[in-house]
Amino acid sequence: MKKYSSLLFLLLLVTTSCQKYYLTIYQERVDRDSLASTHVGSPDPRQKNPPKGQELIIEWQIPEDILRQKPTIHLEMIYKDYSEDKKVYPITHKSGYVVYTLVGDEYKKTKGLLAYKAEIMTEDGQIFRTWQHQMWVNIIRLEEPKEEETSSEPVDEVGQPETDEEESATFFPPDS
Repeated sequence: MKKYSSLLFLLLLVTTSCQKYYLTIYQERVDRDSLASTHVGSPDPRQKNPPKGQELIIEWQIPEDILRQKPTIHLEMIYKDYSEDKKVYPITHKSGYVVYTLVGDEYKKTKGLLAYKAEIMTEDGQIFRTWQHQMWVNIIRLEEPKEEETSSEPVDEVGQPETDEEESATFFPPDS
């Protein structure tokens, strides 16, 4: 009897611990080791100047009812130079993957990926699944004041315009 209860517990654990529908992202380096010729020893002109960069492999599995709602994957990325980019990929199958590749000049310009987030969004804007890098944050951008809004008056430490006159203040003593 104890043998069967242990087997039943193990079966229950296995069937309930898996997530049926998911969205996940894997990050991979792109370099000399990602070339097949490195591993099989075949001649390859790219060995002289191998690619350098990163790839994101975005994998999903969704139910049929979500697929009928014409979902898309919205990928948001923050690069190490703090620039941002967004890509949208249509989902046409219940399961699959797409690959975002950052190599060459674009990789050098942005210095690589810092963080990223992906969402499966239906046609009506509902989010079905979200996956985000552990360092993902929404960047808050502060706009510089326009030139016509800035004043040429000197300001003090508090940001108030400086004047040649001393400020006068009226103090009221507390009631005794």
